[in-house]
This record gives sequence, structure tokens and C-alpha cells, in this order.
Amino acid sequence: MTIINSTDKTAEVVKEQISNWSEVYRLKYYFKHEQGLAFARRCAICEAKSDFIGFLDDDNLPYPNWVAEAYKFGQTHVNAGAYGGQIHGKFEVEPPPEFEIIACFFALIEGNKTYCYNEKYKHPQKKMFPPGAGIVIRKQAWLESVPERQKITGVSGESLSTKSEDIEMLSYIFYAGWELWFNKDMNIDHKIPKSRFERNYIIYIILFFQGVGLSRYQTKMIAYEPWHFFVLPAYIINDLLKVMVHFMKYRNVITTDIV
Repeated sequence: MTIINSTDKTAEVVKEQISNWSEVYRLKYYFKHEQGLAFARRCAICEAKSDFIGFLDDDNLPYPNWVAEAYKFGQTHVNAGAYGGQIHGKFEVEPPPEFEIIACFFALIEGNKTYCYNEKYKHPQKKMFPPGAGIVIRKQAWLESVPERQKITGVSGESLSTKSEDIEMLSYIFYAGWELWFNKDMNIDHKIPKSRFERNYIIYIILFFQGVGLSRYQTKMIAYEPWHFFVLPAYIINDLLKVMVHFMKYRNVITTDIV
């Protein structure tokens, strides 16, 4: 477990657990002074002794066979630099209408077939990566591909403005030639309380959407040389067209429908 310089009593809780730990596998605590999920991930990668490192959020409930399936998949797919699986919503209340439109931003993904993202999403405008929640990283792929310091530091405290460090991380691995996969046999339940569907919370995560949107310009440029700056105006124009199409499609409900 890596702690991101938190200000709560997480360190005390973990150390107490370690003192009473009786499992055959070891529980360790590492402190990272720099705040941001990207720093915590790198700390975990460097300290891990395994060839594969899995990352779970605090509201993720992996199925009993998740670790076994993750390890088996990594062993049989030697070119897989990173891979995730199914993330099912464990809802406290029924999601609002049209929730499926934004379900991916709640790190929810399901499917009955295993596939390689490199093959399924070849078109640059439709490129997709697995969610950071429940992601498994091949240590070799990370060490060979991801720089010492990422441009996007990731979630820190209540701040969502530096989100998308996972997309940046996976972009480096992808463009270094490693494969990214969806493994249908890895399953996680994602606990989503009713507070996540309240208007104030969804308004709050507008900051999350802003962070994701702005970070796309940084992550897209990973595929290009520095002198390819001329592609930026094309991306900006494309995004402006998307905004116009979205507004025309939902103009009658855009001020009343929170989704």
C-alpha cells in the first residue's frame, strides 16, 4: 500500500493493521512526500517485487479470483503492458435516466469478450484505454516507457483538476509498442453511493470533466514529435465541432437534465 502524503489517520490505521497481520502475504506501508496519484503509482511500481502490479481504488471490491485471473492473463499475454477487466456498478440507488452516457466516467465497463485495445480502437479519434481503477501494469512496460515525472500528477486530496494521470501513463506504454487489453475474466464491483447521483456532486465533478478534457491535449501529443505542434489547432477545431453537435442534440434539455 502506498499513501499519498494524506492528512488523515491512514498511516496509523495501516500500521495498526500491520501489527495484527496474520496472513501469509505481507502488508507493507510506504510514504511518498509528493502529493498526486502519479507519484504514488511510481512508488508502488518501484517497490513491488512482482512482474505485475494491480491497482484498486478504495471503493473497488474485486471478485475472489481477480488476482489469479490477473496473474494468469499476464503470463499468457507476454506483450500486454497493461490490462483491466470488467467493472460493475454496485449502486445504492437506481442510476438516473441516461446514466449510461456518462457511465465510463464512473469507471464502469462491462463486456463478454476479451479484446486488445490496440486492435479494437485503431482510429486515432476513437482511441480508448482501460480505466485506471483495477488496472494491472507489467513492471517491465512501466520502467521502459513511463518517464520519471509525468506531466499530469493525478488526484490529490479534493482536487480533480489534475485528473487523467492514468491516461498519460497508459499512453506512454501504448506508444512504446506494448499492448493494452480488456480481460473479461477479471471482475470488480464498484460501490457507488446515492450521493454520487445528487445534483451537487455531479456539478462538482464538472471539474473532473474539465481536467479530463484539458489533459487530452497533453496525452494526445505523446504520439508526436515536439515539432508536430501544428496538429493542436486541428484537435481544437474538432473539439469545437463536437461541442456544437452536442448542443444541437440536447439543446432542449441541456439546462434541466443534469446528465
